[in-house]
Amino acid sequence: MTTGIVSKNILIVGGAFGGLSALKSIINNITKNQTAYSSALSNKNILKLNLDITVLEPRNGFINILGIPLALLDLKHANESYFEYNQKTLNLPINNTLNISDSIIIKINHIKDRCHRLYSDHAITSSNQVLNFDYCSVSTGRTRNWPLDPKGLTRLQFVDEMGQSLKKIKSANSVVVIGGGALGVEVAGEIKQHYPDKSVKLIHPHANILKEPKLPKEFAEKSTEILQNVIGKENTLLNTRVLDEIKKGNNKNDGLITLITNNPEHKEIKADLVYWCNSHKNNIDYLKFENSPFLGSLNQFDQVRINNDCSIKGFEDKIFAAGDITDLDFVKSAGGAMHCGGISGDNISNVIFSEFNAQNLPKSFITLPGAHMSVTFGNKSVITCTGEGEILFNAPRALMKYTDYCNKLVSKKLDLGLDSRL
Repeated sequence: MTTGIVSKNILIVGGAFGGLSALKSIINNITKNQTAYSSALSNKNILKLNLDITVLEPRNGFINILGIPLALLDLKHANESYFEYNQKTLNLPINNTLNISDSIIIKINHIKDRCHRLYSDHAITSSNQVLNFDYCSVSTGRTRNWPLDPKGLTRLQFVDEMGQSLKKIKSANSVVVIGGGALGVEVAGEIKQHYPDKSVKLIHPHANILKEPKLPKEFAEKSTEILQNVIGKENTLLNTRVLDEIKKGNNKNDGLITLITNNPEHKEIKADLVYWCNSHKNNIDYLKFENSPFLGSLNQFDQVRINNDCSIKGFEDKIFAAGDITDLDFVKSAGGAMHCGGISGDNISNVIFSEFNAQNLPKSFITLPGAHMSVTFGNKSVITCTGEGEILFNAPRALMKYTDYCNKLVSKKLDLGLDSRL
């Protein structure tokens, strides 16, 4: 008996590193295995599979968020860090069909909206649109303070935001960066590299910057030494916490800023401009509402609990997660989000055809003694910790990648059309 035409809906929530990787993985996996998949459909007496993939993402494009420290200071780089969701850039027919074979037809949709509520088989958007799905991948990242987490939805709005930030940096004689994680270090380093005559201070509550459990102590110590050479030892305020921020001026956002700290030698710090790089919040409100079916799938840190195949615990073979919002025990990074997104996409396509083994995170991805991480101090100096714990300074490959903060590398990994943005 012939079943005829079967339709399946896939929802991808979030269109950044993890979401785009999931989308690309689904398409690539089905394209690569189209003969085997078409045969699997035939064995089930299915003549045609219509696969609708919807990317739910409010932005018009993908921002390479790795490059924000440079985008704050270089509007050309900001423009080049924004990848429009169109066929030339994504190398996929957005809001159009893709004929994989006579029996597999894929439609890719982009809905410019946010996920308000997610349930086990449908999502409700901020505009109350209901999106039914058979399979889902979520990768919604983290929220940080503006302008480090841009609010604009279009390329023009994003570049305008970076322009506003650049104007403030240019007019400031003194800048303070709060937080000695990778973002804070890179923001401080880029500002000092572009404007060496400005006073740039970094405040951090620990004895060394880049304090990560998975990173060796030597990496943090060497990074602290490099930062002190870049912005000055006297401007690297360690073991210091900001207790209060007092803004002076008619406009709350203008005027001289006074930071009150717990450091007896620096009780009050004056600054024209302050960047708060010390906090973030996982974007999971759409999973964490009253009576949400996902409450049991979240841990105490507001992270999504996932299995080795990147499926959400309790929603195996149906809903997957990738990136910063997951509970994977490694230093969260764009590379990790892309890797998990790729596995999510592979497994969604495998589950649809039901005859293929699931892909799992490799053991080395979780059990490496260290964490692979590169941090810049201005994009002309880079420190790297390999997964095996080796520490490298200004390794040629890392320097090349961070000339444009991995724009070319990200474009290659996600198969994006780099030149079509300009």
